[in-house]
Amino acid sequence: MNSRLTSTRFWKTFLLSTVLTLLITGDVFAQVYQATLRQRRYGDQLHVEVWMRSLSTSAPKLGESSLVIQYNSSFLTPAATQAPSTSDTIQYDVDQATPPVTITSGFDAANGYQALATQNYGSGFYSLEVRKSVGGTTGLVPASTGRGSFIGKMIFDITTTGLQDNTLSLVQWSASTLPGDVVIFDYNDTD
Repeated sequence: MNSRLTSTRFWKTFLLSTVLTLLITGDVFAQVYQATLRQRRYGDQLHVEVWMRSLSTSAPKLGESSLVIQYNSSFLTPAATQAPSTSDTIQYDVDQATPPVTITSGFDAANGYQALATQNYGSGFYSLEVRKSVGGTTGLVPASTGRGSFIGKMIFDITTTGLQDNTLSLVQWSASTLPGDVVIFDYNDTD
């Protein structure tokens, strides 16, 4: 009787640990993109750029995505005018006639995507929305080198009332499921 009970307990434990291992392993292998945030100060505004990098050579095309961030709502407010599709950088050789270079998102109204949009999820939550075109079949795989591909940006006005030298933007990926959950699908709608 004891050996039968021990055997049953063993198999239940083995089955449970196998299922848990498969669930955890599936999540590890499912991660094919790395998304990063890059903050840049523009006068009385803060621009938050979203960059995405493919982590494998077999990464699928990027699909619908809701890239939600949290921010310090005491000192930042989403700007009334958003321009999510472009950013800029300065060339290494500043002795050129035009050292600033415009960076344009390949995920904005081209390559099988609708125009990039931004979405307010309430105080302290804001997102960049990537949407596929209806019937779109092309899509893009984010670059696998450097930061990857520029996806888009969100613009915030800085509220200077009460602002101190040590005040932080607190910009980070949303850790909340409500009101805003970070969701990234591939082009075949697999998350």
